[in-house]
Amino acid sequence: MARPEFRKPEELPATSWTVLALLTFSDEMTGTDIKRLADWAVSFFYWSPSTSQVYLELKNLERYGYVESKEVAVHKQRSKRTYSLTPAGAEAIRLWLAHSNVEPYVMKHGSMLQVWMAGMTEPDRVRAIWQEHIDYIEGKLASAKLAARLDNDEPAWSFSQLALRWSVRHYQTELDLAKEFAVEIERSIRETADTPINDSRGLRRASSPERLAELAAVLSGEQPGPTRSSTVESQQDPEPSASRRDGAT
Repeated sequence: MARPEFRKPEELPATSWTVLALLTFSDEMTGTDIKRLADWAVSFFYWSPSTSQVYLELKNLERYGYVESKEVAVHKQRSKRTYSLTPAGAEAIRLWLAHSNVEPYVMKHGSMLQVWMAGMTEPDRVRAIWQEHIDYIEGKLASAKLAARLDNDEPAWSFSQLALRWSVRHYQTELDLAKEFAVEIERSIRETADTPINDSRGLRRASSPERLAELAAVLSGEQPGPTRSSTVESQQDPEPSASRRDGAT
């Protein structure tokens, strides 16, 4: 029998380590079991894999000797393949946790991206985009609350519980922010309505051609950005007066 291929822990992707860690919840699991567990245990803060992704990771992990599998008879003409964590796999998880770099948090907010470019669409479409985001967050919050209740009496899963409780707080905070942001969207809709379309392509352009160059200079460090006092003032007076919107001094 060929020896398992050795691979340094840091060379495997985080998804591999996730599947490997999910195998610590039970002695034996099928790929479908792992998929279901991932949807419950880690989908709220990291990854919700497809079943095919799970099986691909299991195949790779078995080649490295971190997972072993066997066929188990279900009926006379049917069987299923189950997977279990090997001692080498358990040690690999410990090494990865001890020596791997922390993966940077990256936010990719599709709804916010659409709001960012919403000056090119109708107000009702902007509202619909953001309401869809709110509906999604409400669904995730309800699911996270249910998941957090399901394992709250198992001491061995304490850190899993901790992550799920964090997920509940995260989605509750996100929901509160989204509802506050809906009010700010209405303000931007009003402000945009006061800005004329001044481009043959139907665009609303900045009032001065130099504005983008000024922004580029600030970002490159060639000139200072807004002072703290002006930033505070803008936060304290979020609603511009009619005279300011009309360009009066």
